[in-house]
Amino acid sequence: MQVTAPTLTPSSLMRAEDALMLAEDATTKPGPDIDARAQPRVLVVEDDHEMRGMLSDFLDASGYQVIEAASGAEAIELVLQRWGCTGPLEPSFDLIITDVRMSGFSGLDLLELVRTARLKAPVIVITAFGAADVHAEAIRLGAVATFDKPFDLDRLAETARALTTGS
Repeated sequence: MQVTAPTLTPSSLMRAEDALMLAEDATTKPGPDIDARAQPRVLVVEDDHEMRGMLSDFLDASGYQVIEAASGAEAIELVLQRWGCTGPLEPSFDLIITDVRMSGFSGLDLLELVRTARLKAPVIVITAFGAADVHAEAIRLGAVATFDKPFDLDRLAETARALTTGS
């Protein structure tokens, strides 16, 4: 059964049965030899195409299933579609990595939504504007780590591994 998701906004609410249908539809169908759930799912939110591609390629090569969002608004829509607004149904993202400054909804707006909805996915914030107040606000909103661009990809991978495997 194909489910078409409605266009969502941060303030939209879904009926519980709609959220269940979206959660079921959002599960990735594994290929013949691949168990997609064995790979932790990471949502990468970055408005810079090159940076998003580089992060996605690196995480994919490191064993993650990567879902990309080119804006905060797109990420919020993905989160709402997969989780629903009534609370977490099934963890659809094991980790969210988001840029801070994007047009429309910022990474901090996304972080606030994740925490307000009591979603369990840890959030890593990356920023080219590493002012102390940006880091402090991200941590206050629940970010588990912050990275200033440019950052060491191996260090990001270590943090992601620790968050998604508990080691």
